[in-house]
Amino acid sequence: MPTDGAFDRINDAARDWLRSFPIDEVKRQIADLEREQEGIAEAIAGLRRRLTMWSALSEFTSMESADTPRSGVGQVPSKRDALLALLAEAQGQPSRLVEMREEMIARGWLARTPQAIHALEVAATTLAQRGEVERVKKGVYRLPSRLRLLDLR
Repeated sequence: MPTDGAFDRINDAARDWLRSFPIDEVKRQIADLEREQEGIAEAIAGLRRRLTMWSALSEFTSMESADTPRSGVGQVPSKRDALLALLAEAQGQPSRLVEMREEMIARGWLARTPQAIHALEVAATTLAQRGEVERVKKGVYRLPSRLRLLDLR
């Protein structure tokens, strides 16, 4: 058990430390680091989106013929992958969903049924909500500007 004199010395040392503690500087550093962390998280999310887009588009842009399903011989791409491929082929120009739907049907990538057409509309809306495509106006989409600047081939 410390003596009263030892307790007083410990108490005085603690008070001195508390008085000299740079509380405002520490709070500022924490705020700066939290802002930096948010920026890093946003940068990571952006890079992940780019990597996802690259993965989805790489197989489409490396194929020789635009008339064959590009997920592999005899395979049909997902609606997401098909939309991204057609938008990549449009080279940054806005594309009407109706025209992309007709192209997908012509390529054998989509059935001409109300259910398939609705699923395509849902896929386009979802891609726009996720930022993977831009909705120019109702029924018109294009690749986001950050992807139009990339060489996707």
